[in-house]
Parts: sequence; C-alpha cells; structure tokens
Amino acid sequence: MSQSMFSEQARQDRIISGYLRARDALDTAARAIKAPLPHNPGTIRVLKKAQAELSWYLTELEKSP
Repeated sequence: MSQSMFSEQARQDRIISGYLRARDALDTAARAIKAPLPHNPGTIRVLKKAQAELSWYLTELEKSP
C-alpha cells in the first residue's frame, strides 16, 4: 500500500471513531436530559462533552473532500 492509502485509511478511521464517540456522547446526553433534575452539574458536564465530540466530528467532516 502506498503512503497516501495509509493516510486516507487513517483519516477514515479517525472519522469513524469520532462518529462513534459523538453518538455515544449524544446517547448519554439524552439520558441525562431525561433525568428528574436536568440542570445538575453532571448533566451540564455530559452536555459539554457531547458538544465537544460533535464539534470535533463536524470539523473532520468539513475537511473531507
């Protein structure tokens, strides 16, 4: 395999990994929002993590050809 094929595969792997992290973060955030006290510090932390994961994922997608 050429170097460009390796780097393309690595980029695709990063995007897939980012997608899975973002999906898991959103699932966790959805459960936290449904909790009886949705404005507790734990929920805010979970939402910030989901926001960070989604931001990273969207940035990587925007870089895609």
